[in-house]
Amino acid sequence: IKGLVAGAGVAESYLLANFLGCWILGWWKRNEYDRVLSRAMRVGFSGTLTTFAGWALLSAEVIVDTAQTPLVRALLWIQFQATCLGVGLLAYGLGYRSGYITFGGGPPVSTGFRNAMWVVFSAFCIVNLVVAAPSAPVLELEVAAILGCFVRWALIHACNEHLHFPAGTFLANALGCVFAGIAFTFLNPRYRVPLADGFCGGLSTMSDFVSELYHMHKRHRSDAMVYGAISILLNQVMLSTIMTVYTTHMQ
Repeated sequence: IKGLVAGAGVAESYLLANFLGCWILGWWKRNEYDRVLSRAMRVGFSGTLTTFAGWALLSAEVIVDTAQTPLVRALLWIQFQATCLGVGLLAYGLGYRSGYITFGGGPPVSTGFRNAMWVVFSAFCIVNLVVAAPSAPVLELEVAAILGCFVRWALIHACNEHLHFPAGTFLANALGCVFAGIAFTFLNPRYRVPLADGFCGGLSTMSDFVSELYHMHKRHRSDAMVYGAISILLNQVMLSTIMTVYTTHMQ
């Protein structure tokens, strides 16, 4: 996205990727009839397209930026959180409502539609691999993202389906933030993109986080507020601590 959109920086590319991923997840949430394709769209495509770790990393940089006064840093951090979370919730809500138009009240999707979706995403994967083949860093990025996605799926499968609290998503985002913070501070730049953008981008997920907040808010508003606050604040504290330790070590 950053390469396709002229003038897009890291923050803008994250926002656009999170918007698209959250919208797709909301739209596909209405299709509960083709389990395999639904899992591929929701856990694989949308979960890997969006990134919780990248968003958290950028906002943590605001906190540790000593060039700004504490008040300015606090206001910028609040603005950043509100923008990212608001964009995700808006996109998911729009996608969820548009799913009623596509999938209606519940009839299974047609075989033709299902096959067409498989063809589209198979072609997308093949084109991605062909484009990435001449470039080792891009290929490493994609392989690392796939591995991160599998780890996230395993955590969600092990925890979310057996607990009322979305512990799998929480753990995936927490681990993604910690690894991303370590990658961008202590590791050699050669490994930053594959680990931080690739593995941590695939491991962490903004779309599932937003989806869980959206539906938890409908059932128990207080639970949604606690889950959202803990997820955001805990990861910000961990990332800020990692960055502060690195800065102190370098000095």
